[in-house]
Amino acid sequence: MLTHLKSENCHGLINIGTCNLHIVHNSFIRGMSDEIDDFLDVLFKFLHRFQARKEDFANIQVELGIEQQTMLRFVNNRWLSMVPAIARIREQWSTLREYFLKYILKKTLNINKQEPTIA
Repeated sequence: MLTHLKSENCHGLINIGTCNLHIVHNSFIRGMSDEIDDFLDVLFKFLHRFQARKEDFANIQVELGIEQQTMLRFVNNRWLSMVPAIARIREQWSTLREYFLKYILKKTLNINKQEPTIA
């Protein structure tokens, strides 16, 4: 078959075997922890879906003097997007710590301190 293709001048139709990218992709996906992609997905959605959260996060970035950036989305079937998403988390780590460990906790405590009103 190969000699027939070559003799017919069918350039580019030579069987080169399996696609190496598919092998690498499947190996990466099988070796990756589900917790990592779940964490990236939950973090992105938590900060992306509500405008108030975006604004609160941006305000903390300004207060800390950190460049205003949003979290990057990671899509499971596009695993190469994991590296930029993790890099963004590392860049914004102090903002994330401030937001989740201080701001949200303080906001929750303030809500719980308010006395219920009877209408």
